[in-house]
Amino acid sequence: MKEAIERYLKAEEAQQAVMQSVDDSVTHFEATGLHITLNEVKAWSNEVKLNRNVQLPECHG
Repeated sequence: MKEAIERYLKAEEAQQAVMQSVDDSVTHFEATGLHITLNEVKAWSNEVKLNRNVQLPECHG
């Protein structure tokens, strides 16, 4: 029972950390307007399949 509770608590903490990261990202976007479009991410992911050293696209406003 103790192990199940510990697993549950770890999962909850991980979920809260993800949600905090999302909140921080939204706050940063609202403050700066910097972003990467879905199409830019898709193009990057296709390039990564061919060359793992491809850099992420630059954020822009």
